Amino acid sequence: MKYLQVIVFGLMLAVVADCSNTDNAAGNEQPQANQQEEGQVDNEQPVEQGEETDNPAEKEEPMTSEQAEQEEPMTSEQAEQVLVQYEQVFMETGKDYDDQFKIEGYSSMQDILDEYETIMTEAWAVGTADIHFEQREDGVYLKPTELPVFLETEQPFEVNQADENTVEVIQQQESDLRGNMQVTFTLVKQEEQWKLQSTHLERQ
Repeated sequence: MKYLQVIVFGLMLAVVADCSNTDNAAGNEQPQANQQEEGQVDNEQPVEQGEETDNPAEKEEPMTSEQAEQEEPMTSEQAEQVLVQYEQVFMETGKDYDDQFKIEGYSSMQDILDEYETIMTEAWAVGTADIHFEQREDGVYLKPTELPVFLETEQPFEVNQADENTVEVIQQQESDLRGNMQVTFTLVKQEEQWKLQSTHLERQ
């Protein structure tokens, strides 16, 4: 009987020990799970902060001092330079021709327009070319007509800035052919380049 009691007591101790080990094992697993969860939070935290932080690449760059400065009005020297170039381009396209007035060096009106549009607006280039040249099957011919009016650089003139992209150059001129007149050259800025937009004559 005592022997049986000893056996029963030993079995109870074994069961208690087994339960204790199971609890310890469960207890040991819990911190690992917590640690994994905490690790996930720690790993995700910088991403969340990054999303909330402004991206320097997306910020607008501050305006430079050059951009902030108000554009200076066109000077008389700059206006003269544009109009002198206009005269040079026109004279260059029509200086070489044969006895039939066929232009040398230009096979089409488009070739002339390409030259004109370096210093004239497209509309003024087309109008000027139509007045002074004609396209034929074998090339471009010069029409017998009077020259355009050009700036007389040795005579005084005024420069009036209408706005940052438009300037009027006004000059009094006198000639035997045209008499006394006021000439107004209108210059416009296109793609950061000044070009002749029109010439207006007012006889006096």
